[in-house]
Amino acid sequence: MQIISHPSDNFATQANIISRVVGHLGDAYRPSYVILDRADYSDEPTLLDEFRDIAFSWTRDRSTDRTPLHILRLMQREECTNLVWFS
Repeated sequence: MQIISHPSDNFATQANIISRVVGHLGDAYRPSYVILDRADYSDEPTLLDEFRDIAFSWTRDRSTDRTPLHILRLMQREECTNLVWFS
């Protein structure tokens, strides 16, 4: 699991909590990526509604359409089978 922040801010407290929760849940619930995103997508009507919410999860069986480019790049990586996004 890799924790990524956008923009590249220091999310040390949040990253620590996420690591502990994922560690507690075990391998069956381990996402490929966790994204901590401070970007404001409220005025981006072309993006999925999920990006105007607090959080969502994505797996390969879901579409990548209407996704911010920096997240789409992660979704397209072969090792990315799933991710969790937090606003």
